[in-house]
Amino acid sequence: MKTVIRRSFAALSTMILALNVSAQDLGPGARPVGENWSRSPVMATNGMAATAQPLASLIAVDVLKAGGSAVDAAIAANAALGLMEPTGNGIGGDLFAIVWDPESKQLYGYNGSGRSPKGRSYAQLTTAIAKMKALGKLPEDYVGIPSHGSLSVTVPGTVDGWFALHGRWGQLPMSTDVVIVTDDNPRSETPADIRAAVLQGCPEAYEVGDRAEAILRGVDLLQAGDALLIAGKGHETGQTIGDTVLPFDDVEQASVAVAALEGRI
Repeated sequence: MKTVIRRSFAALSTMILALNVSAQDLGPGARPVGENWSRSPVMATNGMAATAQPLASLIAVDVLKAGGSAVDAAIAANAALGLMEPTGNGIGGDLFAIVWDPESKQLYGYNGSGRSPKGRSYAQLTTAIAKMKALGKLPEDYVGIPSHGSLSVTVPGTVDGWFALHGRWGQLPMSTDVVIVTDDNPRSETPADIRAAVLQGCPEAYEVGDRAEAILRGVDLLQAGDALLIAGKGHETGQTIGDTVLPFDDVEQASVAVAALEGRI
């Protein structure tokens, strides 16, 4: 378990608490009176979840009600935030967590920052930095990795972090029944090549190139109690293919799919 905590891209607190509730003065609209910077306190007797998005918090609470641990709830909320608050971060980012283990009575830290690309060695990195210094692109006394360019790009560590945390503290199964691989923003790449590369690591997945059709299929497969995670585009309202940007909104498309399958359109 790594213990270095640097910064947080997507912050989530999920905890099990026993609380003593005391009376508090209420102001207009029955809001608790407090400093201008304060938030309304939330009281709970068994557990709570705190995120920046109410629906994501409700998802975490549902996981707790289903018998999940605080880590299960945090993972569920973090996954939901990739869609509901995409400006914060999603599965393309990193993960950092602080976990209190009630059994060992120990506090653990997890550093889920992405690793360097598999094809780049430490020697290649230091050689590239030395070359940048020789060309005057970096000061001679510069220490560390450049903040711009490919040298600072890492493999996103969020999903791997979910599984690492779940492996130690998870209670509910960490699995999906169906995975659909579709196009995001191919830009100048060949979409079929991207899907083929993803399918190598997930051979049991279905391949559906058209993103609208993929979302429709995902919605159509849902049964009572199921959840659908649409990853990739988040808040974007366009799909870039080559030099063309086509209007596309994941949230709108999911709503259209639901309405179509219910016979409302």
